[in-house]
Amino acid sequence: MACSSSLLMFKLENVGSRNPLECLICDREFSSPVRLPCQHNYCRECIQNNKTCPVCGAAVDGEVCPDNLLSFLIDTSHETADVCANCDQISQPMHFCETCQQALCNRCRHSTHQARMFAAHRVVPLEERARVKGRMTCAIHGEPYILYSMENRNLACIVCFNNAGFDSRHHLVQIDAAHKMGCEKLDKAAVKLRAFQDDVDEQLQLRKRLVSELAESHRVACESIRQTCQEMTDTLLTVRDRLLKKLDEEMATRIHHFREQMRQLTSLQPVTRLCLLSASIFCSSASKLDFLQCYADLLRRIQSLISMQCEKPQYTGDLTVDSREEFNRALEPFLGLSSFLLCTNVNSGSDVNERSCESASPRNGFVRRSGSSVVNGCRLFLSKYQLVVDLAGAFGEQFTKVETPLQQYSQEMTKLGKKVQELQRDLTLRRCIIEKDCTIDLIRK
Repeated sequence: MACSSSLLMFKLENVGSRNPLECLICDREFSSPVRLPCQHNYCRECIQNNKTCPVCGAAVDGEVCPDNLLSFLIDTSHETADVCANCDQISQPMHFCETCQQALCNRCRHSTHQARMFAAHRVVPLEERARVKGRMTCAIHGEPYILYSMENRNLACIVCFNNAGFDSRHHLVQIDAAHKMGCEKLDKAAVKLRAFQDDVDEQLQLRKRLVSELAESHRVACESIRQTCQEMTDTLLTVRDRLLKKLDEEMATRIHHFREQMRQLTSLQPVTRLCLLSASIFCSSASKLDFLQCYADLLRRIQSLISMQCEKPQYTGDLTVDSREEFNRALEPFLGLSSFLLCTNVNSGSDVNERSCESASPRNGFVRRSGSSVVNGCRLFLSKYQLVVDLAGAFGEQFTKVETPLQQYSQEMTKLGKKVQELQRDLTLRRCIIEKDCTIDLIRK
């Protein structure tokens, strides 16, 4: 069954409201569930003709393996709720008499099992009673399972214990002890997985916020560019289109980057939810034998998910462009360059007759050019033509060498100032969150 990428992405974005036991492709409960190497689950029929995973795009090599863990969860979900054998009601807390093999509500338990003849009956909470769905006897020797190997992570019977070496026997423990240790490890792994899930959600929200900020920044930048272009001639329209195209390309690059990271983070959610559901069911409902048969695989899955690291965003949501600089460059052939204040000291003999009569020293003499005026007794304004002529020579080359590094330095200082503002804002936010006494102690240390 085919599923478009847009529809699949919509399902992934709303995975929080979906049943983890439903296939993302057919939207039905898993039928003959299989697990791909990327840890995503599908119905065998839905994935049989696919060469790649529909969610993350990982290659599917060879025959996919059935997911016995997911099959166990589906079978467990089909179990009917136990009602009281005495009053046919469900009243929490419920109990189960392992001697009578009957469920009892709290009221009937006290009314029927308070007699002395029931003193030997073993009554446990109903949630601790789990139906064994796996094998109860050793597949090799036919003896019931009584031990669990912490080394090989499999169940063992008394014959397996007798046949095991002296060193291997140290790793064999009773089923109750193994179940307790396994529950503790699985609980710790589930806590780490929940933290990982929270981190994935936080990173996903960060990407969404960056996309929103990027769109807003793109809108503001485009509006600024269009407003500037309205004041210019037809020549500036070409510059405007070029800048908009550059912005669009940069935005497309960043959005593609953010959405790719969002897709990777979103693809982790169904697997994370499934593992959390599995850990919860195994710790509360699965029998000890089923738990020990499957918990090693589940623990490996959780550790595989926890070991994944979220790649940091390579871009920010701030999209800026120095449009005025581009417009100034486009206007240079029409308006000329900005006026420069140049100072010159000329002492050649041909300019003696142009020296000021009020000068008492040769140092107060200046060369007068057409269209120039004296400023502060030592500087001249050059006309556009004279300035272009001056910049066309050796001075122009030196001016170009200085101008480019100066512009780069100005841009770097602008970026540095923005980073300092972000750090200051983050520091202020942290100080608002952390208690004042803790902040003072940290500053003293």
